Amino acid sequence: MQTLNLHNGTASVRCSSSTSLTTGTWYHVAGTWSTNDNTMRLYINGELDANTGVFTGPIRVSDQDVWLGCDNQPSPFKGIIDEVRLSDTVLEPHEFLLPNVVGHWRFEEGTPGEHPSDVSGSVSDSSFYGNDGTAQETNYLIYSSAIPGIKILPEKLANSVSMDWGSNDQGQSILVPDAGILDVKYAITLEAFINLSNLGVELPIFYKWESTGTESYILRLVASESESCLSFLLHNGATAVHAQSATLLTETATGYHVAGTWSTNDNTMRLYINGELDANTKILSGPIRQSNSVVRIGKNNGALEFHGLIDEARISNVALDPNDFLTAVPARGTMILIK
Repeated sequence: MQTLNLHNGTASVRCSSSTSLTTGTWYHVAGTWSTNDNTMRLYINGELDANTGVFTGPIRVSDQDVWLGCDNQPSPFKGIIDEVRLSDTVLEPHEFLLPNVVGHWRFEEGTPGEHPSDVSGSVSDSSFYGNDGTAQETNYLIYSSAIPGIKILPEKLANSVSMDWGSNDQGQSILVPDAGILDVKYAITLEAFINLSNLGVELPIFYKWESTGTESYILRLVASESESCLSFLLHNGATAVHAQSATLLTETATGYHVAGTWSTNDNTMRLYINGELDANTKILSGPIRQSNSVVRIGKNNGALEFHGLIDEARISNVALDPNDFLTAVPARGTMILIK
């Protein structure tokens, strides 16, 4: 367990986490306190622990040395420590030294071959946080030596025409359980590589928007006559704001990188197609609503499914610059095909 000990010169107070940690796994841990409410809080991977403590300050001023990795006994820490930071203010979780990518589903499951692999169950999140999803169908991964029509940032893709991709005749989607780190609040980037097999219909990419009171964020394609445009929705708990691209996606069997970004820095929702900023923007007064909704990839909260390929689906809790987007598909990877 994690503990936070404070002393005010008269008495010591200890706050211990209710969350157990395991060996061989990286964690970000933090403890905060201030005289604003005298509450001691513990965080593990950015999530507030259920246990809190009350400490009446101020903290005792001491001329003692600060020990890292051991106490004054000494009793050494057994493991690895990195990025140690001490602040004289109470930080919010989004200000912690945490990786900004909160979910990255690469769809690398399955065995490359000429026939679909029977894959069901867990779909790995390669981010620090391990937000693994669940494939909602089986038989969705297949190897292809030449996926058609890749035109995403071609200068970045010279060696990326051979990759795995997914096939499923009954429609595939990924369901990711709710986690606090996926409840991005002050900034967001939703991005993925896509390859369409159908135009002019709604095609969900990311959905954290289950029902009334749980709406948070969506990235999708919507119909524009016989073509498609990129759609980005955010909800702040009072209202939803919808940004829709002026740029049309006009080709099937063609690769695109799509992204939506927003932050409280300027409250501007931006859309990007192949790294190019779209002319249309919208303003949302944040923060984004915190929701207990699951995250769906390739499906909405009803029956609508994506038609085509999705790869390298990624959520970040910052508004990324295009230079920081996923600018290259891995030379050998897997995608999901939803049709």
